[in-house]
Amino acid sequence: VGGTESQWYSVTIVRQIKLKDITLGITPPLYTGKSNSSVTLKPDTMDANPVTVPQGSSVEIAAAIDIPANGAMLQLGDHAPTPMTANSEKTGFSGSFVINDDTQVAVLLTDGAGQIIAKLPEQQLVVHCTKDSAPVIEMKFPTQDTVVAPQAPVKIAATLKDDYGLVSSRVLMAVGPDAPLAPIATQTYPAGTTAIDLSQVLDLNAD
Repeated sequence: VGGTESQWYSVTIVRQIKLKDITLGITPPLYTGKSNSSVTLKPDTMDANPVTVPQGSSVEIAAAIDIPANGAMLQLGDHAPTPMTANSEKTGFSGSFVINDDTQVAVLLTDGAGQIIAKLPEQQLVVHCTKDSAPVIEMKFPTQDTVVAPQAPVKIAATLKDDYGLVSSRVLMAVGPDAPLAPIATQTYPAGTTAIDLSQVLDLNAD
């Protein structure tokens, strides 16, 4: 019945592009009190150098490759990739993101038609996120509703904790169920104080 053939397709040979390094510039949130930092990862040592940053940090990523590429996109987990900025030689591409969870990061290199020709690094790169724990108040006394004599002072004792450091604390009191809470004591703490034992004596008969 005769022969047939498909249409002709062209095949473009693309030289393998190798990753030279990835540099991460990390800007933690101001309240953490942590300084900005930078880490450069090489392909052959990437697995041995895990990266962990505080939650809410801004991360600047810069990837350097051995030969020019037309373009690149930043892939974060399952999110849609976003364009990266190229240097003048198109051998370096940069982007940024804010981290709130452990995030898998990849650089997708593209050709002139926008097709993906390489994913770097070849191994999985995960930027780990240290979650910010809420401040903790551990009451020592009272630990429940308490009955005291009319003229007796009331002692309050508690341990205060915060993983990034305490700045200040206040003790509030109201006399009567319908009275508004009002501060009766305020304390501030030196930088780097992550735990403190608070002790306060209340005079319920004071005007």
